[in-house]
Amino acid sequence: MKSFLPVSPHEFALRFLEHVQLTFCAVFAALLIGVPLGVWCYRSAWAKRVVFPFVNIIQTIPGLALLAFLLPVMGIGFAPAITALIIYSLLPIVRNTATGLQGVDRQFLAVGESLGMGPFQILMKVEFPLAAPVMIAGIRTATVWSVGIATLSAFIGAGGLGDFINRGLALNNNALLLTGAIPAALLAIGLDTLIGYMEGMRLPRLKKVFPAVVITAMILLVSTPLIKRAMEGPVFTGGNEGPRKLCIGTKNWSEQLIIGEIIAQLAETKYGVAVERKFGFGSTDLIATALERNEIDLYPEYSGTVWSVLLKEKTPPASMPKFEQIARLNEECVDKLGLKIISELGFENTYALAVRKKDAQEKKMTTIGDLQGPGKEMVAGFNSEFIGREDGWPAVKKAYGIVFKDIITLDAMLVYEALKTGKVDVASVFSTDGRIDAFGFVLLEDDRKVFPDYSCILLGNQRPVVSADIINELGQCLMGRITAAKIRRMNAEVDIEKKSPAEVAHQFLEEEGLIPAKVRLP
Repeated sequence: MKSFLPVSPHEFALRFLEHVQLTFCAVFAALLIGVPLGVWCYRSAWAKRVVFPFVNIIQTIPGLALLAFLLPVMGIGFAPAITALIIYSLLPIVRNTATGLQGVDRQFLAVGESLGMGPFQILMKVEFPLAAPVMIAGIRTATVWSVGIATLSAFIGAGGLGDFINRGLALNNNALLLTGAIPAALLAIGLDTLIGYMEGMRLPRLKKVFPAVVITAMILLVSTPLIKRAMEGPVFTGGNEGPRKLCIGTKNWSEQLIIGEIIAQLAETKYGVAVERKFGFGSTDLIATALERNEIDLYPEYSGTVWSVLLKEKTPPASMPKFEQIARLNEECVDKLGLKIISELGFENTYALAVRKKDAQEKKMTTIGDLQGPGKEMVAGFNSEFIGREDGWPAVKKAYGIVFKDIITLDAMLVYEALKTGKVDVASVFSTDGRIDAFGFVLLEDDRKVFPDYSCILLGNQRPVVSADIINELGQCLMGRITAAKIRRMNAEVDIEKKSPAEVAHQFLEEEGLIPAKVRLP
């Protein structure tokens, strides 16, 4: 029977378990840290003046920014994600613990003292039970926050239901987006309802129920990682550092997901290698850091991006032959980053500015320079990376002196819809995107050659945990295979025809004769 989910039931179950694991581990650890901090704040005015402002300030930091800050220190995956969730969960637990204890009637403390109880006995047998409803309210808030913020963990390869949301946004696929959003919302509502029921219990019944809930949570905390590990299956042992899958990373748009699937399926089918897909990184800096730390083995990148973002250098002059540019780039990567170019895939995907065909005809615009006049009355839609990168909007503005009526920052994949529907009048796009032709956009010629060469390359680590021979063979198999026409067609199949990147990649590999026909998708 065909599943109503746009993903396999196995993948859905795995991502759901990852989300549960992140949430339970974060809230449990936050309890171990937050409750003692709350007690300290209750007993010490000085501690309250220090701890409360600290946890308040943490809440003002955007989740993705905190993850990006932790990434260079802790790497990708579970560790930075769980650390960020613990930090975010501290505020309601610390504050509600201190507030609940402060609200305990002093008469009960006097009764405890008259019975000969010490401070610790009074805390455990009098204050905690009476403050429990307020403390549980803090746990309730922290749990719901953790479920929501855990969706951001997909941007650093930690998995969870956010992986579906991330891919859904990248592919403009509402079904995939809802596959992550609805279960996350239901999980939050379910946990909120359960903890809220405990919050409203009378003290005698709460004393009976609370230990059972704690034991159940402990069982889930221990068993969830074990179940998840069992579902992930065997790993490929290709290096000297123990079991490790071939880990492939991508950024979060269609073309990257397609290329990632091409590499992954080729490795699985041709070489029988188990692959871990770390798809959907939120930025170049995040994925490059993961590669440098040896937490992924390779990912598709673009030569101009390596020059400007990773090496922070000017690109070679356009007059230099492309093969010399790539050779020089590889030398710089080896010397300065400890990375190497595995392969050049055969196409270039450069930045471009696009307008609607009707506007191009009415305003007689064919080049970027033609925006100098009409631009004052136009709204531009750019993605955040294009706005911030030296080879993006700053370079265009400097070379052409264009001034727009307004500039709106949008996700890289949302600018196409914004331009199509008239929300913006000019947009930063990728030259190989299939929606350019499908939506009737016109690419403005970069007549002053601002944008550097953006040849698609496979960037790898010089110290791969898996077999370097396999990685090199993968690169050789794909060398020059993917032309601009082929990638544009594949992008259109994903973005317009709503095929999955895995399906499109599989079809490409069959057409190229790289895998036998009628091989089932991994």
